Amino acid sequence: MATTQYKNGNSKFWGDFSQVRVRSHLVFALISLVGCGLTYIYEPQATINDIITVGTGYVSLVLLVATLAIGPLNLVLKRRNGVNVNLRRDAGIWCGINGIIHAIVSFTLYNNGNILLYFFNKQPNGGYLPQFNLNGLSNVLGLIAALVMLALLLTSNNLSLRWLKGKRWKYVQRFNYPLFILVVAHTIGYLVLNARETYFTFIVAALVFFTVEAQLTGVFITMVRERKRKAAVDPDGPTVTNVLITRQDEHGDPEQTIARRRFLVLTGVTVLTGVTSIATLSAAIASQSKPSTTKVASTGDGSSTANSGTAYTAAGNTSAAGNTSGTASAGSGIVLTKLSSLPAGACTNFTTPDTGDTAFLIHEQDGSVKAFSNICTHRPYELTYQADQGTFYCALHAANFDAKTGEVLNGPPRYGLPSFKVQVDNQGNIVYSQS
Repeated sequence: MATTQYKNGNSKFWGDFSQVRVRSHLVFALISLVGCGLTYIYEPQATINDIITVGTGYVSLVLLVATLAIGPLNLVLKRRNGVNVNLRRDAGIWCGINGIIHAIVSFTLYNNGNILLYFFNKQPNGGYLPQFNLNGLSNVLGLIAALVMLALLLTSNNLSLRWLKGKRWKYVQRFNYPLFILVVAHTIGYLVLNARETYFTFIVAALVFFTVEAQLTGVFITMVRERKRKAAVDPDGPTVTNVLITRQDEHGDPEQTIARRRFLVLTGVTVLTGVTSIATLSAAIASQSKPSTTKVASTGDGSSTANSGTAYTAAGNTSAAGNTSGTASAGSGIVLTKLSSLPAGACTNFTTPDTGDTAFLIHEQDGSVKAFSNICTHRPYELTYQADQGTFYCALHAANFDAKTGEVLNGPPRYGLPSFKVQVDNQGNIVYSQS
């Protein structure tokens, strides 16, 4: 379908799509691929979805920094720095594309595709409660950032520019300042969650420092040039300020007042976003240093017991790590399988009926039956059972967990695997007790 053209040959929607812009988009597309390629080099064992998520996430952050640095760079180089700079807009477009891909693909990594579990904890009664922890808060910040990116991406075209007019369009695009804070806060949250190497922290810190320095430089240059321009104006003639005051909008308010009002609103939103993000992340990171893997499970007699890596008591028998091989009535939980179908030393995967978690069900050599989460506590990555080693292994960063207790044996994880309550009933069924 042909695109309507302006008289000068520019597309009404895309604008001047010259060879320069085509090359720019090809370069940004290549940068996106390089980001995913570097992620593969860093984590060759990772799934394709994990590689895309990490790669596009960091590329989006780098391109967001570029959009905030192009304006100040033009001022330093004394180049034209209009409302709509094609290079800045194209960088913003690819920032949004990578950010949206990052958000969508990240929802496929774990929780069996249940998006609610990224923000809420499922309750035994079927309801959901918000996750007031680092994982939940980081995901909320990331979701808000993705929505802001989507709004900016949808307005990064000539139709929006013509409809909103230059100043309003520029005002909308300046919401990339609070967006930057949201993205950085989200990134920091996941740096802590995933226990990334120190150099990742240095990279993010360098990007933040560079962005702040660029913005301060831009503000300083603008102020100096404004003073020089005012000093060069004839005192008796119309100054820039006088011209602004005499021009009024449709409501009769001076444009200068409107500009100041917009500046204060945008500054307020940015500062509020920063303070809120820092406060919530600080609280979440503090709580993350003492993670809780506690799960509450029914003992079959109406009471409950909590698992924090200690023993359960059920039907008069105990077993380490919150699992038991004691007997139970058939009505005390959900039957997973027959004990006879799971030989001693064997392990199988299952999905918890109440919370939807993926988990291991293992029949230990001593006859006990246990169940642990099969998602690594360092990164949301599925584990494999190594019978000869008696461990659960994460191929992403060579982490090992003890198959008898769920405790960390080596690698970057900071805490052990959550366990689930299972037991054997009088008919030889392996029964799962709902949490």
